[in-house]
Amino acid sequence: MKKISRLLTLSILILLLSCKYYTFTPNLPKYIRDIHIMPFENATFEYGLEIDLTEKVIDKFISDGTLKVVDYSEADAILSGTIKSYKSIPVSYDEYEQVKDYKLMITLSIRFEDKNSREILWEEPSLSDYVHYYSSGSGGGIQTEYEARSELIEKIANDVVRRTIEGWW
Repeated sequence: MKKISRLLTLSILILLLSCKYYTFTPNLPKYIRDIHIMPFENATFEYGLEIDLTEKVIDKFISDGTLKVVDYSEADAILSGTIKSYKSIPVSYDEYEQVKDYKLMITLSIRFEDKNSREILWEEPSLSDYVHYYSSGSGGGIQTEYEARSELIEKIANDVVRRTIEGWW
């Protein structure tokens, strides 16, 4: 019984020590409380993509609540970016050589900077992410490019907020 008690105590101690450095506090300079999100630029031919991405990123920052989204004049930091590419790439084909599923990929460059010092707090010159979608009747999951686009924008917006607040992807 003593041996089990020691083992349990040691296990709890190891667990507590291994979690010592994990934190839910933001990884931002303390003086940064307000953010301005510049409208994303769109270097693709995909109409309205910049509007959808900008709105989703703003929504995610508002729902997170760590940073207040404000006008440029009131901001401590600025988030800006350019959508560099939007591609729907066939991934697999059926026995009739019809596309079964696609990979929808968006690549953007993005920057988060201290407005006053102009210091770049983080920057990704070529951030890419993707989701898969299936042509009608060929499988489960997302069925249209529009649904894939919405899911991918959501995914990118979550990643941008996480990177800005917590400092990692």
